[in-house]
Amino acid sequence: MKFVTKIILTLFLIVCFNNLKAQEESKLTISPENIKQGQKVSFTYQPKLKNIEKLDAYLLYFSRKRSFYQLDIDLKNNKNIYSGEVIIPDSAVLSAFIFKNKDEIDNNNKQGYIYLINDDKGNPIKSANASLSVIHENLGSFFLGMDANMQEAIKYIEAEMTAFPDSKKDLLINYANLLFNSKKTKEVEALKPDLMNAFTNSKTEEEKGKFYYVVNRLDKLKGDSLVKIIRTSYPTGIFVGNEKSAVFSREKNIAKMEADYVTLMAEKDSKINKDMLTYNLARAYSNNKTYDKFFATIEKMQQKANLPSLLNSVAWPMAEKGEDLEMASNMSKKSLDLLDDLRNDKTYLNYYSAKQKENAINLEYAMYADTYGLLLFKLGNLEEALKYQEKSVTLNDFNSVEVNARYTQFLIAKGENQKAEELLKKLIAEGKSTDVMKDQLKSVFLKNHTEEEYGILLAKLEKAAKEASKIKMIAKMLNMKSPDFSLKNLAGETVTLASLKGKVVIADFWATWCGPCIQSFPGMQKAINKYKEDKNVAFVFIDTWENVHGEKRVELVSKFITSNNYSFNVLLDTETPQDNSKYDVVSAFKVDGIPTKFILDKEGNIRFKSVGFSGSVDKMVEEISTMIDLAANPPLSVSAGTN
Repeated sequence: MKFVTKIILTLFLIVCFNNLKAQEESKLTISPENIKQGQKVSFTYQPKLKNIEKLDAYLLYFSRKRSFYQLDIDLKNNKNIYSGEVIIPDSAVLSAFIFKNKDEIDNNNKQGYIYLINDDKGNPIKSANASLSVIHENLGSFFLGMDANMQEAIKYIEAEMTAFPDSKKDLLINYANLLFNSKKTKEVEALKPDLMNAFTNSKTEEEKGKFYYVVNRLDKLKGDSLVKIIRTSYPTGIFVGNEKSAVFSREKNIAKMEADYVTLMAEKDSKINKDMLTYNLARAYSNNKTYDKFFATIEKMQQKANLPSLLNSVAWPMAEKGEDLEMASNMSKKSLDLLDDLRNDKTYLNYYSAKQKENAINLEYAMYADTYGLLLFKLGNLEEALKYQEKSVTLNDFNSVEVNARYTQFLIAKGENQKAEELLKKLIAEGKSTDVMKDQLKSVFLKNHTEEEYGILLAKLEKAAKEASKIKMIAKMLNMKSPDFSLKNLAGETVTLASLKGKVVIADFWATWCGPCIQSFPGMQKAINKYKEDKNVAFVFIDTWENVHGEKRVELVSKFITSNNYSFNVLLDTETPQDNSKYDVVSAFKVDGIPTKFILDKEGNIRFKSVGFSGSVDKMVEEISTMIDLAANPPLSVSAGTN
């Protein structure tokens, strides 16, 4: 038996090694290599993945004003070597090829497939380096699967200003923000006179506003002096309008809000965003459960793009609680109808390619169809509930385990036990299930089988899910040295990374204001409980980016942990002395958003990075467990390399 197990493990590692080897072989060849505007470019692409289900290709390009757009590219496949061609738009200054297998992007070892548009001498044309700076700052992580790199962003924006000195004023705000975010204090101070001069010489409120915001960020006292100038110079302008809108949105008295709404909407010369006023009034009506006024108010909105989200956010809690189901059902159906209208709106998501726009709308539709399906189910309309729930799971490719559980629940309620059983087996084996779904499988399986047979089946399915999860996780494994840290916990004890050596460490960055962090915490507590007897595993929760400081911060965090009965070892990230909105350890780990979890092996190497919360407690616990197992015993194929 041990011999057989060893063979299985060996084969498993070979598969993983081959996946990694395939990853290294990813290759893009373009012709011509020196890309120019308006030129037809041909390419061949050998993907890193061999088990491709659906490969899509896009061209991401930037215009001279650093606006970005996408184009779909048709692919031809010949034995896993893909080819295609695309005409570079006349307005493009930089282009990047994106290859996407479902949700997985080939990031070319986090470098992306990026090509600057060059002139006849082979030099980047104007705005090419500035656009590359934007990619390294943030958009590369969003579109290309790259890591944000402030130093590279600074390098390329400086290259742009050196090559094209006349671009300095246009890039000054971006440059100042990059320096500020990189804690380059001296360089930021040197820029302040230029920023103040640019503010003074700006001819429009929009320009003055942009320079005010960056100056205010760098120097609150100077910012206060500039905002007075804006208010005086543009009493009916955008800035004053935004201030009025902010006051309006915070109003708690609905009668006063209604009166203020009439007054503000009557301001003819004001540049206040009246659609936002209407949105906030509608939200207030929904919170007050005055649904007739809610519906009447949203009809006044000119821009419909925000309405589907608003309607769903109101309908979903009603669906969960089973309140005002008919009203909620009307809201939910309207959200879906509006989304369908947006498919043909050329101004909506116009920076996406046609396919990417369709994909984005489909994912949103899947979310709202789940709401509508639940409402129909609770209203007793099982046929229609199942129809919309099937749309939801199909459009989302069964990637939401909670939505999957509702779909199988509806199948069983309709008496489609055989279909439900087969689907449940498949989803459990693929790791796309919850404990509720395992109970569902048990309920239908036991109609024709014994408890013992169910136990054997479940063990087999869970084993398959774990092996599939491991293979996916190994492909995502990292191997880089973790930044060191020495932080105080809520008990005043110092915890260092060195003190945790020999343990697998789960470091979770969070804040009390972070909704997804809070939503993930019941799952994190469940994970802690699972490993509480394992002395080789340690969880630390690094509180960061809080809006309060000093003793108030300690009180806030302590109260949050105590009131929720969490047994977390909370460490307090140290604040940067020059700016208490900056924190040291979160910056050292290069975290862009929270929650972000790092799983470190026993030697202090980062093996996994997990961002956000999927919404499923069970799925998160299973994923963390798999990452802990792999970090404790890294496969040989990734134990020596670095990423």
